[in-house]
Amino acid sequence: MKTYYFHTEDGRPHNDEFGVDLPDRAAAQQEAVRMMADLMKDRPGNVLENGHWQVVVGDETRRQLFRLELRLVEE
Repeated sequence: MKTYYFHTEDGRPHNDEFGVDLPDRAAAQQEAVRMMADLMKDRPGNVLENGHWQVVVGDETRRQLFRLELRLVEE
């Protein structure tokens, strides 16, 4: 198991100080998607207010591995 850190940004940064132990990067990607879905469900107005949300996932060395983004793009 490796520790992955899930930092969120919804207009303000929220740093993950504890991390989550997961078996691999694929599991971390799935967790990031679940986290984004929970954030959207719990605070849908924040997406509209800020226009941008992201979950940035880092490894045990705190190196950024990937970013999941949600953007409101008006045409």
